[in-house]
Amino acid sequence: MTAFAAATLKIVEGSHEFQTFETAVTVDVPQPLFLRWTTDQPAAGGTWKVTVAGAPGQIVAQGESGPAPVAGHFLDFTIPASGPQAFLKTTPTASPVVYDVAISPHDASGDPLGATSPVVTVTQVKSGPPVPIHFGRSAVFPDIALVHYAESIGQVPNTQILFANATITVRAVNNGKGKTDPFRLSISDSNVLMRQTDNAASVGVLGPGQVSPPITLHLTAMLPPPKSQTPQFVQMGEWKQRYRDDCGVDLRAQMDWSGPVAQAPIGDHAEAYLYQGFGDSKPWQDGRPVSNAVLCDDKTCMNLNKVARSIHSQIGCKVVGYAFYVGDRESGPRGVFGAFGKARTSVRPPETDFSPDTEMQIASTSKVLTGLTAMRVMNGKLDSLAYPFLPSNWSLPKDTPKVTQPVRSITLREFVSQTSGLQQYYAAASGQDFAGLQAFFTQSISNPGAPYFCPGPPSASTPGNTTINLPNPIITNKTPCYTDTNFGIMRLLLPRFNGETSNDPMTLANDYVALVQANVFAPVGVQGPSCAPPANPSAYAVPHVFPGDVADDWGPLTASCGDWGWYVSVRDYAKVLISLNSADHRILTDCQFNDMETNPASHPVGWDIVSDGAGHRWLEKNGADGTGNGSLQTTSVGIFGGHSGCPTKFTSPMPGVAAVLFVNSDMPGLPANSGAWSVLLTALQSAASPKP
Repeated sequence: MTAFAAATLKIVEGSHEFQTFETAVTVDVPQPLFLRWTTDQPAAGGTWKVTVAGAPGQIVAQGESGPAPVAGHFLDFTIPASGPQAFLKTTPTASPVVYDVAISPHDASGDPLGATSPVVTVTQVKSGPPVPIHFGRSAVFPDIALVHYAESIGQVPNTQILFANATITVRAVNNGKGKTDPFRLSISDSNVLMRQTDNAASVGVLGPGQVSPPITLHLTAMLPPPKSQTPQFVQMGEWKQRYRDDCGVDLRAQMDWSGPVAQAPIGDHAEAYLYQGFGDSKPWQDGRPVSNAVLCDDKTCMNLNKVARSIHSQIGCKVVGYAFYVGDRESGPRGVFGAFGKARTSVRPPETDFSPDTEMQIASTSKVLTGLTAMRVMNGKLDSLAYPFLPSNWSLPKDTPKVTQPVRSITLREFVSQTSGLQQYYAAASGQDFAGLQAFFTQSISNPGAPYFCPGPPSASTPGNTTINLPNPIITNKTPCYTDTNFGIMRLLLPRFNGETSNDPMTLANDYVALVQANVFAPVGVQGPSCAPPANPSAYAVPHVFPGDVADDWGPLTASCGDWGWYVSVRDYAKVLISLNSADHRILTDCQFNDMETNPASHPVGWDIVSDGAGHRWLEKNGADGTGNGSLQTTSVGIFGGHSGCPTKFTSPMPGVAAVLFVNSDMPGLPANSGAWSVLLTALQSAASPKP
């Protein structure tokens, strides 16, 4: 069989997010021409030629594009404005001259591979006096919503024939205010794993709000080129390996104007991302168009679909499972939910897909929930001393003439902003249980003025290895020191501040859970999150060791919750962040949220950081929890861009983009110390661009 390498060629206009890809342009004076080409099979290079339209034998310029792009990808090359390869005239004529440009892929020996690409045209004409320019109308295409994608990979019974086929069903949805144009719809796979086998589907005019009937198209595997005597199972094996390496397909909807050629509008071709995934599409992917929303604050714009694609590119098929959200709305194109992989594997049955509604023990991102509750319950009194709200049967050390016991000087705000002087990460080897907290806060401190020593967070793979029983675990130095103990004690302080008189550990723990539910989740319409997992195991994810043959289960954590331990879904956490970001005042007022982020300046209340270090606001909290068998999970929540504000004092808030990512395993294929925080921030930064 002869190798075949069909090519496409487009003229690149504009730059960055404002790029367009044209089949025809008009110029006057010579200028560099930027072109982009693709090929769907391996090739060594490409030869471009420029001919005069209508005279294909009249070559006016030609050259090499350089190495060919990888099959299914693209590369750019430039035809210069001057020099041996230039073809545009220094002085254009008054009559238009039309040039055809095409590219032919070839092998390493220079022999052609398949057909030359369709031509793109460059028209050169002398500019006349300024006249009103009528560009014509632009094409109006609808959104394309995925109904379902299903794969079928196997062997024909009683034969040696292998197959890999897929069916994709979509709808065209007119979300605009005017009629759409008629067009032909086809599906392409940017990973070059699948190709469409039937003709493009014709879609007629859709009125405002109109939805087309379901459109079903069929795909089949693009097997590697056969080699001499290569059996089919070898080809299929190579294809399956590419499928695993690429983590599934990357499907795009291609729309081409189908009306009369003479009436073709500007931009008569459009593409839209449709489905990126491994295997069949999932319920949360079906039934909605891929978001094309770009959200902007006063400085930066964020492409939501780019964030989603970056997350998949970084960790798709490289972790057991994950779920995420990015946007500023819960529904519609301004809010993107996604998930991939397994929440539970067969080693912790039932085997369950991860979804945006799957709950997970969210580790230290629980601290934001505790901080938000403190901002509401202790409103206006966060700077009060904390010790009067400790259990009444705890006996604190008395002050002496020579020693000032530092516990009595800690304020409520200092606990939730990590500026309390606590230097010991865990209250006890058992963590933040009631007995451990009591022993920690009632001990006598021999030297409260001891030098600052902050041990930092424990290793996620070996929890509990941080030094316990420091000689001076609480000091008067208020330099920020991140410890779980700061938030573990809030499980007791919040209920007693709110009027609870009991000293019973479980009474206080249950009251704490109820306070968070009432002050953080209920205002945004969320019911269910708790410090214990759902009764149905398939409703929550558990930590794993990739690829999923080792797993664990945290079980109920109410008795030690506060700094960790909340079971929350991505969707539920997204609702909390959307409320804060939009300043809808359902959880906090503008001034409360601004106070949480900025006071004290040395460390925000509940959060970890306020900036990404590259000039963007990134109000973020992350978490990591590992178990004794090596399983791990990481989380990251935050708001990128925008700013908080207090209108009565200085300025009103401006929304940014809320983001959540939960991952339920380690990431062996990524750099050391990677976690949900690094993946999410990389995705956000890569999708951000300066506001035009």
